Amino acid sequence: MEASSGSSGDESAVIARDLRVSVRSVQRWRKAWSQGGPRAFSLQRTGVPAAAQ
Repeated sequence: MEASSGSSGDESAVIARDLRVSVRSVQRWRKAWSQGGPRAFSLQRTGVPAAAQ
């Protein structure tokens, strides 16, 4: 994923639509990737655990 692309806003909107998430979520993912690469996603967990639903 190219986080520094000139049209990243447009690309983020397409990704958000395809994944059915907010554009802001995609922007956060892109920022995390640009700052930490794959390790930025390895331990970051949010939301309600499946067992608690």
